[in-house]
Amino acid sequence: MPGAPLVSSWTLYAAISGCGAATMALEVLGARLLTPVYGASLVVWAALISVTLTALAVGYVIGGRIADRPRPAFVFAPLIAAGTWVASIELLRYPVLVLVEPLGLHAAAIGAATLLFAPPLVAIATLGPIAIRLLAVEQAAVGRVTGWALAWSTAGSVAGTLLTAFVFVPFVGTPAALLLVAGGLALAGAGLWWRVGRRRDWGPVVTALGLVLAATLLAGRPAEPAGYRVREVRESLYGRLRVLDDSANGLRWLVADASVIGARFATSDAPVFPYLKLAAALTDREELLPPAGRVLVIGLGAGFLPRRLADRGHAVEVIELDAGVVHLATRHFGFDPSALTVVRVGDARRELRSLSGQYDLVVHDCFTGGTNPAHLLTVEALGELAARIRSGGSLVINVFAEPGGAAVSAAAATIAAVFPNAQLFVIGRGRPLADHVFVVTPRALTLSNDDLAAFDAERATMSVTASPVTDAANPLELLQVKAAARYRELLVVRLGREAVLR
Repeated sequence: MPGAPLVSSWTLYAAISGCGAATMALEVLGARLLTPVYGASLVVWAALISVTLTALAVGYVIGGRIADRPRPAFVFAPLIAAGTWVASIELLRYPVLVLVEPLGLHAAAIGAATLLFAPPLVAIATLGPIAIRLLAVEQAAVGRVTGWALAWSTAGSVAGTLLTAFVFVPFVGTPAALLLVAGGLALAGAGLWWRVGRRRDWGPVVTALGLVLAATLLAGRPAEPAGYRVREVRESLYGRLRVLDDSANGLRWLVADASVIGARFATSDAPVFPYLKLAAALTDREELLPPAGRVLVIGLGAGFLPRRLADRGHAVEVIELDAGVVHLATRHFGFDPSALTVVRVGDARRELRSLSGQYDLVVHDCFTGGTNPAHLLTVEALGELAARIRSGGSLVINVFAEPGGAAVSAAAATIAAVFPNAQLFVIGRGRPLADHVFVVTPRALTLSNDDLAAFDAERATMSVTASPVTDAANPLELLQVKAAARYRELLVVRLGREAVLR
């Protein structure tokens, strides 16, 4: 394979590594852009992974055809094109989401991932075959060159994943991280163009770099959704959090990705959600919680229930996964962490193992994207909870799901396997999704039907028709896919399409 090398081997290996980093960065950032709209579920990750792999396959084929040309001098062009597109993603995001919205949750997630991320991924993937061809010209060792190219690409992918997840997203935010990736791709392409030596091709390069700069300048703060005032937007390791003031309804919403996890009235401290109304009434009864009791609440939300329990003289501890939720609940919803015994930030399974002592009451209320975290509703997870409840203590678990659905049956079977004396109350039985409140207490609850009717709740039979869920066999996430899609439909109706898509 005669001919002098167009680009040095180290330059090409660096470009290959950078493309690996950019590929994984785009996959992680793609999840961060899509989960606020479609939820942090298997649906989003399956869409992104399948689109990424398909785009890479297409790019490899195209790159192979380009590489077979006698002197593939335009090695720089795909990177500059990819950088231009990535810089425009934040501008394209809302129009694309509106375009695919009629397709429904699953197809829309795949469509949005394809339109936003497939073009730059295809362009990035073309570099691999071209670079291997150029390196093989220089070293005349195709096997060794291919091995090193794959190793450099993989090393870049690892670096891109870690930097994006642990540095870019939490410290600079998703939009800025996209622009960093775009700038890196464009600069790498410009560097290759300079090394190739075809300086007369400056027109397209300068034009592309100008487009990257223009997109960077235009991609500022997104417009507020109609009818809302955005109080604060905060990105954390777990998602995008927003506080929205809904002046038309006199409400303030706490939104985590595609979930409403908290709310308060503008003129009242009364609970907004029916489940919280029932939970507040239950915790006022001594048969569930004695005076000056010790309480553990798993899942903070906007902080209504922990705050209310603390006001009534109980020693309250909270476990909340996301430090951003604690910040927003404190700043915008009247939650005061200093009024509680302790607020622990971390995954509940991990934090439970570090707790000491036992509790008079444990409240388990974890929810995201229309589903309940599957790893917190297994026999093993509930067994860890049981070990933290003192003799004569109580437990309240809220499962938000389709009434009579497979997910409720599986949750009921799991709860019954650990707590045989559980009682079930359903809030909003005739609705597509309902709160299923499981109450475990050794004392009889004195709630009459009239009491329950005030909360739109009713007693239900604990129908155990499924097998308990375990860590080794846990189908809960799959059983909740339909509920997640239905929840998103209801969210669009409640908040409005623009509030959800933006």
